[in-house]
Amino acid sequence: MILVLEIITLCLLFTAAVITGNKKDPLSGLHNLPTAIQKRVNTLPEYEERQSKILTTSQRIRKKCLRCL
Repeated sequence: MILVLEIITLCLLFTAAVITGNKKDPLSGLHNLPTAIQKRVNTLPEYEERQSKILTTSQRIRKKCLRCL
């Protein structure tokens, strides 16, 4: 029973952390999406002032690997 409560609590905390991070910066995970979606987001008027650089697949892999170190 205690294990179930711990699992539920940790899932709720993780979900809260993810939602909070996405609310602060909705474009933070844009580099994980396919190139076509990145190009489409860059054309949207609500993100006009926050143009993000479109990364190639190798650049995305390098960025993720550097984050792990």
